[in-house]
Amino acid sequence: IINVSNNEENYAIVNSDYKFEDGKLKIYGSLLSYVSDTKLELEVYIDDVLEETLEIDTVKLTECGFEYFSDITDFSNIRLVITNVDGLNIDNVNIIYNVEKEHAYSTLIVSDRPFYIESILKTVGNTSIEVVSRDNYNESYSGYSLYVFDSYSPVKLPSDGTVWIFGATTSIDKTGFSYQDTIENSEGIELTYPKNSTSTFKMLTSGMLKEKVYVSKYHKYGLYRNFTTLLTHEGNPVIFTGTAENGVREVIFAFDLHDSNFPMLIDYLILTKNLMDYSFPTILEKTSYDCGDTVEINVLSNCESIRVQSPKGNITYLDVSTEFTSFKVTEAGTYSLIMDFGNEEKTLRVYSNLPDEESFASLEVIELSLQGEQGDDFSDGIYDDLIILFIILAIVYVADWMVYCYEQYQLR
Repeated sequence: IINVSNNEENYAIVNSDYKFEDGKLKIYGSLLSYVSDTKLELEVYIDDVLEETLEIDTVKLTECGFEYFSDITDFSNIRLVITNVDGLNIDNVNIIYNVEKEHAYSTLIVSDRPFYIESILKTVGNTSIEVVSRDNYNESYSGYSLYVFDSYSPVKLPSDGTVWIFGATTSIDKTGFSYQDTIENSEGIELTYPKNSTSTFKMLTSGMLKEKVYVSKYHKYGLYRNFTTLLTHEGNPVIFTGTAENGVREVIFAFDLHDSNFPMLIDYLILTKNLMDYSFPTILEKTSYDCGDTVEINVLSNCESIRVQSPKGNITYLDVSTEFTSFKVTEAGTYSLIMDFGNEEKTLRVYSNLPDEESFASLEVIELSLQGEQGDDFSDGIYDDLIILFIILAIVYVADWMVYCYEQYQLR
């Protein structure tokens, strides 16, 4: 226990964060001096390399802001350190982890005409992209976060990533849907949005203008699993989402993008962004917390386990059987979240700060006294009868002990 309640000098970093502004990395926050006005030195590290030492004049009990701009935009973590010596070192350091860096993904596109899909993913997705032709694809391709099959029906679904399928003309085992027929109309078929109030439907269509979508051809599928349908034609699902039997998330387009006007619409951009968020939900909304906070985690569909290691090395395992899980941070420092996806592990980190009340404790003196009404012989009268009883019991006990000792003596 470190006591800083007796007017010891103490400084702290509060409300620090980063953002990208005008093509630069902006690091900002505030410093706080709890006891006196002073000049503080703040070291700024990016990926453990000292970038700058800032000098900030602080006023007692006033948050004094700081800003630092860097040309570095690709990083893993930022570490801020107050170098001034004080009574509590642990609140002189703060680490911010790059959320976007931790949520980068890889995509494999199986297509002979990948332009519409590749260009939109480069625009809205934080993902690296590899393209392979339909003739060259085989089951040896693995380890990708997202598989996109454009007018191609794989024999077997990948088991290690989300799957998007466009215009499949045959049934694919364990996908939850089967090919039935092809509907064509050269004059155009208008798709409609179903009446749906589920949270998944609202999330996937959020921000969409719901422009008119026309296709010249689509494939009719029969569904035998639960899916969320986004677009239909005469009751037939044309765009729908759900999970396959192996647990991976699926996005199904019952048409080839080249047979529609959809890629020309703003809704194509908006829906793709929403589908990326659905396929790769943000695991962590932020990476900086205070002790006592609860860390909410979005569990990816193919996550087999999540192991949490505290700053002191304590290990706990979280429940991954539901869509969301959580844990409470109780130690100051870096927590590691090791997620097992079967063929690979992904590690995310969060930093837990001391809460403000720990950095600035105040000592309060509470007076305690026992009060009663003084009576005769310093007795308040409540236990007077009991005192008489105790005296009688003491006399009886002493008499009995004397008789016992006398009998023992006589027997000798």
